Amino acid sequence: MTRDEPAPHPCVIATIGLHGSGSTWAFNVARELAGRAGGGAPVSGYADALGELPPGAEDATVWRVLKSHHGSAGMDRWLEDVGARYLLTLRDPRDAALSMRGRFGIGLGDAVRIVFNDCRRLHGVMARREHFLLRYESGFFRDAGTVAAVAAWLGVDAAEWEAIALRYTPEATRAFAAGIAALPADRIGDRGAGGGRFDRLTNIHDVHIGDMRRGKWRDLPEGVQAEMTGIFREYLEVFGYGAGEAPSIGSR
Repeated sequence: MTRDEPAPHPCVIATIGLHGSGSTWAFNVARELAGRAGGGAPVSGYADALGELPPGAEDATVWRVLKSHHGSAGMDRWLEDVGARYLLTLRDPRDAALSMRGRFGIGLGDAVRIVFNDCRRLHGVMARREHFLLRYESGFFRDAGTVAAVAAWLGVDAAEWEAIALRYTPEATRAFAAGIAALPADRIGDRGAGGGRFDRLTNIHDVHIGDMRRGKWRDLPEGVQAEMTGIFREYLEVFGYGAGEAPSIGSR
């Protein structure tokens, strides 16, 4: 976008994905790109329900970037009403559940239930709304060109796309996560009974990056593999796992 070109019209960017699918990367890239388009920090935050919307989310004159996972009926109606743009992230749900278990120290059953709810919400959005999809297995978070592709989809100037990409590589995110305790107090959120902290601005958690392995569900005992595959069977099929993977970057 040159100085003589009109700025893109402010909108809501909804970054939605499975836990452990790179949705925080998508959220932060969208947040930075929206900041460039609007000339200042956008309204941003995590919200699965309307009551969790950050202050200013109703202001249609500014850019708004919202991150969520399982969502809610009210939130999805609101996103539709405001004409949100959907930036989605996807991963084999079996690996996503194992990532949750490993990073947050929860039981496998709980992790499977959480990711199943994520799948249900993501599938609904994919089926009904135009979207831009990023697939974890492509390694999009290591490809600086992905930032430029997202910027083009949003109609935003991507002159600093390489610098934005470098801020959110897995290595940079690990380093940031290790220093969350040193952030200003108003930036630090508490995960509650499970312990641990996160940054309210970036939504990066102190355990944010796991081992990032693909296909790690195959390390499980055969019976557990079969059970997980059975639970996720519908979504494995519609998301393209086991029957060939869909393109890693693209819009629909």
